[in-house]
Amino acid sequence: MALTILNFADGNLAAGLAVIYTAPALTKAVIRSASFCNATAGPVALTVELMPRTAGTLRSIVNARTLAANETYLCPELINQVLEAGGTIQASGLNLEYSVSGTQVTNG
Repeated sequence: MALTILNFADGNLAAGLAVIYTAPALTKAVIRSASFCNATAGPVALTVELMPRTAGTLRSIVNARTLAANETYLCPELINQVLEAGGTIQASGLNLEYSVSGTQVTNG
């Protein structure tokens, strides 16, 4: 078993829900931090959903939470969520900047 601490994903979100991270094969991923920043001039709605495993049920974690201009949201709802191999983090919020970090536990 190997533990790896890393940045799962970072970048800018799109308006529609899109996968921003997928847990690799033979791996469990634990989210340790997540931040979303609205660097735009107006409010933007953030939505974050998790699919904890391949072909699992998509779960709404943050549903259309409005981030004001220049607001950063640290998203405590994601902390310590576990994704099995093939599980995903999906998010939307036009032009919101994001960073998600955590630990991957790999078997094999």
